[in-house]
Amino acid sequence: MSTVAAVLTELLALPRPKRIAAVSKDLRCRRDRYGEIEAHALAAAVGATGSQHPGQSGWSITAYAEVRSLEEQADEKLPPSEFVYKLQDLVTAERFAVLKAEFAKLDQQIAPKFKFLAAGERKTLEEALAREDLEGNISNGISSVARYRVDSRSSALWFEGDVEDDGECITLRTPYDQRDGKFTNLKNCVIEEW
Repeated sequence: MSTVAAVLTELLALPRPKRIAAVSKDLRCRRDRYGEIEAHALAAAVGATGSQHPGQSGWSITAYAEVRSLEEQADEKLPPSEFVYKLQDLVTAERFAVLKAEFAKLDQQIAPKFKFLAAGERKTLEEALAREDLEGNISNGISSVARYRVDSRSSALWFEGDVEDDGECITLRTPYDQRDGKFTNLKNCVIEEW
């Protein structure tokens, strides 16, 4: 029996609350004894069931899209003059006319710059484009993560998986990955959760 298999067998011999406590202590002490166990096996051992198909098992699902700069968006979405319509109902008619003329100039530029926008207009537009990306991600079943929290009296263990369009988890990250900063960073993203 391999060392990892022996460690898993030893962990499974404990009652579930003690398994959670053992993994929590291992994380805090940074011994990482249980960190070598295959992610789905570790999840099942501590009670995060259904990690292969998290959408069917009580995991929270979060679809996301990164909020990127207008310059990055213009590099992918053409023509950039179309971006202005996302501001039409948010600014005065006079300001929209000015913006529309400025945006029209961008279509002929190789690397358009949006210096003419006010900071609030830029932020609003970047978020609107990210929301558009989010809708596309959801309809195409991409850029979604599933998360599951296993609680005990003294600790919580988090698991996170990348979810494919068929609902299957392709990569599962463990509490060891969370501790090491390897979970998906959603800070600069627009999200939808279910």
